[in-house]
Amino acid sequence: MKTCVILLVLVVWANAKAFDGRRQKVVFPSRAFPAVKKASLPRALENGFKPAKPKLTGGSSAALGQIPFHVSIDSDDSYFCNGAIIHPYYVVTTAYCVEGGSEFTIYAGVVKRHGDESSRVIVKSNETYIHVGRNPHNNDGNIALIKLAEGFRFNEYISAALLPWNDDQFVGDAAWISGFGSQYQGGPLAPVLQYAAVTVISNEDCGKPYGSDMQPSDICTLAVKGLGDCDYDNGGPLFKNIAEGASLLIGLSAFGAGCLNVAPDGFSRVSAYRDWIAGHLQST
Repeated sequence: MKTCVILLVLVVWANAKAFDGRRQKVVFPSRAFPAVKKASLPRALENGFKPAKPKLTGGSSAALGQIPFHVSIDSDDSYFCNGAIIHPYYVVTTAYCVEGGSEFTIYAGVVKRHGDESSRVIVKSNETYIHVGRNPHNNDGNIALIKLAEGFRFNEYISAALLPWNDDQFVGDAAWISGFGSQYQGGPLAPVLQYAAVTVISNEDCGKPYGSDMQPSDICTLAVKGLGDCDYDNGGPLFKNIAEGASLLIGLSAFGAGCLNVAPDGFSRVSAYRDWIAGHLQST
C-alpha cells in the first residue's frame, strides 16, 4: 500500500497504464457504509471485537494490535493476499485470493507479514468458500471465506471486525485501508503492515473511469495521487471506525488502475454479501 504524504492533491481522472497478474492488483479495462446498531456493540465487544486505532491521515506503519483483525495469507499456489477476521473460525478475503489454491496459511496477531512477535498465531486451512455469484469478468461475487479447523482465541492483538447488516453507503465519509502490499509499483512487499486514511465515494463517481465494469456489489475510495492500494494488497480491508468503539468492515481490496492511483481504488462491498456470510457463520 502506498503511503506517501503529499501536500498538494491533484485527482486525475485519466486512463492509467494498466497492469495485471495473479499477485498484482486486479485491473479492469476501461470501456459506500453500513451503520452499526448501538444495541449490538456491547455484545460484539464481549465476543472479542476490538476497534482499530489508525492515527495518521497520510499513511503509516501499524503498531502491534492496532488493526487486530488484519491477517496475512499465504497460499500453496505461491501467491500472497490479505484478509480480515470476522469470526473465531472465519477469515474473509477476495475470491481472487483463494482461486487455484488448496491450502492456506494465515498469520494473525502480527504487523510483520510472517511475524516474529510473541503474539503471533499461525493457522492452516484447506476449506474455502467462494461466492456462487463469482464472475471472473468483473468484480461481482469476488469474495471468499476461509474456514479454520482451529479457531482464534481473541485477545489484545487478535480480534474480529464487525460486519454490516444494512445498506448505508457512507459516501463522503472517512475510512481506512490496510495491507502488506508494495509501496510502489513493482516493489517488494511492505516489511510492516501499512494503513492510510481514505474517503468513500459513490459508485456513480467510481464508474466514470471503469464504465460498465462497475457493479452494485462494488465500493470505491477517492483517487489520491501517492496514496492507496498497490500490488499484493488484494483482500485487504476497507473499514470504518464506529464512535462507540468498534471497526466496521465495509470492503475488501479488489481492483484499481495500478499503483499510480489516478483512478479510484475498488473493493468488494461486504454488505452485498451479508446474507451469504451469515449463512456460513450460523452453520458453525
